[in-house]
Formats: sequence, structure tokens, C-alpha cells
Amino acid sequence: MNEDPVRKWQFNIMMIEGWALYCEEMIYHAGLFGEEDPGQWLGVLGGIRFRAARIVADVKLHTGQFTYDEGINWMIDALDVTSDSGKEYIRKEVRRYTISPTYQMSYLMGKREIMALRQAAEQRDGDQFSLKAFHDALLAEGSIPPTLMWDVMGLSRN
Repeated sequence: MNEDPVRKWQFNIMMIEGWALYCEEMIYHAGLFGEEDPGQWLGVLGGIRFRAARIVADVKLHTGQFTYDEGINWMIDALDVTSDSGKEYIRKEVRRYTISPTYQMSYLMGKREIMALRQAAEQRDGDQFSLKAFHDALLAEGSIPPTLMWDVMGLSRN
């Protein structure tokens, strides 16, 4: 555990939400949903798809390419939402995007950065790679921006 008090107070959304999305896939691969289940895998992929759609809607809202209503309609169409409750959920989500720009992209972008770190660690360590040690090292630093972890973990981008 890093003893630096700043690390204890740091609250980096990309690391926190990226870790959460990364874990959604990890628990599937760890078998915590039971035996390999295509339905569960589609659920994981659906979560990733939803996070990707949020990035598009968020960016387009904040660059003036979508109005609020266009953002809602695009999300409904892109995600094939048909139920009234699903459409209401999308309306609430898009409203949230209007008050928290770039937050939505932190999930998928953070996960991608963690996965890139992991791949670099696997390449560097080869047969000596330990997923547990990687996770321990990653989390021991607190919620600093994942991009800073490259130096902390002694990794280089290819």
C-alpha cells in the first residue's frame, strides 16, 4: 500500500470506473457466473456496448453535434431500446451526461488503459506473469490516473 497521503485522497474517475468495468469482464472469465454461459457473456458485452454508446452521446452532446433530444433518440436507436422503462432510463442517463461531461468515457477508457497495462506486464514478465501480482500492484497505488501506472509499474508502451 502506498503511504503517500495524496494517493489516499486522490479520486481518479478513470481508474475507479475503469477498474469496475474491467472487473465485470474478469468475474465472467473467473467463472463466478458458473459454467461458461453464452447468455452471461452477451450480458458482459452488452455492458461494454452501452459504455461505448455513452461515449459517443457524451462527446456529441458537449460538442454541439447533438441536442438533448437527439442524444436520447440516438441512444435509443443505437442500443435497440424498445421498452418504455428502457427509454425512460436512457432519458435519465442522457440528462446525467449533460451535467457531467467526460465522466461517461472514464469507464471504457479506463478499462482499456488497464488492459493495455496488463498486456504490457504479460509481455514483459512472460511465464513469470502473475495476474494477482499485477492486480495487487495496480491497486496498491490508489486511484491515480491509469496512465501514470506505466512508470510506476516500470512498463513501456509499444
